[in-house]
Amino acid sequence: MDEVRASSAWVARHSSHVTVDFSGIEKVVENIKESIPKVEWDYEGIHYFDNGPLTVQYLLVLDALNFCFWPDKDLTYDHLASGLKEALLNDKSAFDADRLQQYTGTFAFFF
Repeated sequence: MDEVRASSAWVARHSSHVTVDFSGIEKVVENIKESIPKVEWDYEGIHYFDNGPLTVQYLLVLDALNFCFWPDKDLTYDHLASGLKEALLNDKSAFDADRLQQYTGTFAFFF
């Protein structure tokens, strides 16, 4: 994120044809903020949720693997989410950093 900010700041300092209208950004935000849908997360169904650090670990792994079922039409996001939930319920340390770095490309045990 710092790299993006630094490179954007450089562009803003050196540009002569483009400027940022911060008041315009604020107006856009005010206009659209009520139209952004509120998303309810179904944490009681297929997702793991304990309102703590394990939920964050679960979401990290879920997001990192969210592409893994694309080639297989029989597997879906729901399979991935519930499989990861089951893995975490069976072993609270399944997604600890030291364990994650040891996993190979085979995650079939989650399903």
